[in-house]
Amino acid sequence: MLFHPGSGKAAGLARSLFERLYGPSTDLAPRIPVRFGSFTADELPEAPRLDSARSLIVVLIDGRMARDDDGGRGAGAWADLVVELLEQYPSGTSAECSVLPVAVDAGAFQLSGRLDGVSFVLLDDSKPQHLEQHVALGCLRLLADQPASADAHDVDRLPPTDVEVFISHAKLDKVGSRSGPVNGLLIAGRELPLKAWYDSSDIPPGARFAAEIDAAIRRCKVVIVVLTDAYSSREWCRRELLAAKARGRPIVVVDAITTRVVRMFPYVGNAPTVRWRAALATTEPSAAVRAEWEDEDAREVVVEALFEALRYRHEVARLTAVDSGGDAVVLGTHPESVTVAALPADAVRVLYPDPPLGRDELEYVQQARPSVELTTRLQRLALIKAPAEPSSIALSISGAHDIGRYGGSDLHLAAVAHDLALYLLFRGHKLVYGGSLEHGAPGDGTAPGDTVNYTKSLRELVLSYSPLARELGLPMSPIRNWIAWPVATQLTDDERDQSAGFTRLVVDDESMEPADLNVSPAEYERAAAGKFARVTALDRYLHARGLTRMRTRSTAEAAARVALGGKLLGYYGLMPGVVEEILLTVRAGKPVFLLGAFGGATRAVVDVLDGAAREEFTTAWCAANVAGWQDLRAEFDRRDPSAPSPEAMAAELAAFGTSGLAGAFHNGLTEDENRELVTTTDPWRAVELILRGLSAVE
Repeated sequence: MLFHPGSGKAAGLARSLFERLYGPSTDLAPRIPVRFGSFTADELPEAPRLDSARSLIVVLIDGRMARDDDGGRGAGAWADLVVELLEQYPSGTSAECSVLPVAVDAGAFQLSGRLDGVSFVLLDDSKPQHLEQHVALGCLRLLADQPASADAHDVDRLPPTDVEVFISHAKLDKVGSRSGPVNGLLIAGRELPLKAWYDSSDIPPGARFAAEIDAAIRRCKVVIVVLTDAYSSREWCRRELLAAKARGRPIVVVDAITTRVVRMFPYVGNAPTVRWRAALATTEPSAAVRAEWEDEDAREVVVEALFEALRYRHEVARLTAVDSGGDAVVLGTHPESVTVAALPADAVRVLYPDPPLGRDELEYVQQARPSVELTTRLQRLALIKAPAEPSSIALSISGAHDIGRYGGSDLHLAAVAHDLALYLLFRGHKLVYGGSLEHGAPGDGTAPGDTVNYTKSLRELVLSYSPLARELGLPMSPIRNWIAWPVATQLTDDERDQSAGFTRLVVDDESMEPADLNVSPAEYERAAAGKFARVTALDRYLHARGLTRMRTRSTAEAAARVALGGKLLGYYGLMPGVVEEILLTVRAGKPVFLLGAFGGATRAVVDVLDGAAREEFTTAWCAANVAGWQDLRAEFDRRDPSAPSPEAMAAELAAFGTSGLAGAFHNGLTEDENRELVTTTDPWRAVELILRGLSAVE
């Protein structure tokens, strides 16, 4: 997703597409890795870094991109990049990489005269699904060895695909009706290059009804179930749905029940469900309002069906690729009893999408074929390689103000952090973190880009997945959240109790204060006025010394550390917290895993280990860019002159890096694997590499 960093609308579109394609971490979404465009330090665009995967490059062009308020330098760089990409990957030609130029607004056509003959996808605010349809169809075509766009001269026209949609509905809901979900889907489907299989009119004369329906179910890429008051009572509707479940087809349910259903067909569930608003209206809306609702809902259902077809096809491809033995039946949906019963007679293993079924559901599903093993990628990674006594893993995670430069966002960072923490917890590890309990409150140290409260999100992760972990026989350990002195001495009972059961506060106040502070009691009393005072240089000195002791003690507890992101601005010590945590772990000779693709302090450490100069590791830069840093340095010079300078820290890291990343990190990975880890933006691949390294060193 390429867009100008100053364009709010284009950035919003990119974030929306990220959630559609990768999805919130708790959803059964396509989980297709999405990157945003990267930039130079002065916000000039860089060419996208492509890997061996098939790629769709979506260029969101608008008036902000075409603006020449910097003398045309930025607009010229964008024009050069777009022209270069279109010349390298002309529309309608490449099945490995396709470019989709999108005109977000009328200003897009002012970017460059060299684009005058280029066809764009035209964004229409009245039809917000149009771009989503293009992206879904483009991805589906790439997975089918076709270029994302079919016609270079009319890119805005949706390209044809092999996606056939089976509409399962009660004939009563279509015959003689000019409205309703069946009619609405029929109209919406005609606007898309899809084949919709509806009813007996699609069956050739003389053909066997049941055989044709079964063949259509096998052939289709997604089934839409129009669930009305009449649906469950119709024999052929039930047959169609059972056939879809037996074949493991992806299903989207349209909930259009208006009053009541005497007996709901039990196999309707276990699928994405969209409500049909007109069916739920408590009062009769006007004809115009009803028509508007039905048009919008029909389009949304079709988009949901496209993304479900994409999720299914991508999931099958991904699971097939990781099935090293090649002996598993790969499903793109969660198994049900009817699915398992219909497996081939020689099936011994089934690999299906995460998250895994709970133990109670799994027991009933497996009764259909007790000899068949049902497993997911998470279970295979987290359980098969689990050590006898899992250890504590320290996490160094916070937002990064420069993450946009590296093709990421807070969404990317949160997704990786979620998946990484989940896999480590399912593997039985205890997670050690040092997060603030009041993230975002005044004076808590929140910096630009540090938008996600990881203390809260990690706690909620344990809360959400603990029941499933228990069902799988994997008790999930609470997060061990360290709180440093002097904050730890001022916690209220409510703050100590707020995380009971899901977070264990490790309060670093055993000796009340670090040794050798060189601060008199009188000075300390004045400095400590207020609950979390960080106003004066002395306040910050006290907090910095407390944080260093807490990080030293938590590093001693942990067997390894994983770091990603991290503040380079707005920190309260002499060095960013993530930098200090990495340095302490490297000094201790413990395994370190760095994910540098998301910028921040972690990326800066990787660069310094590689011998590159980073201005953030200079006294001059810190004094100019970190508020209060120079006064804090003077306070350390008076009370603790042994504290290293930024240049000394850089020199120490560079010395560790002379033996390569593998030599510095002692993490069980090869040099090539470490290089991949510090550059990957794919959460799945990052987790695989980290678990591989942990298995090697345990």
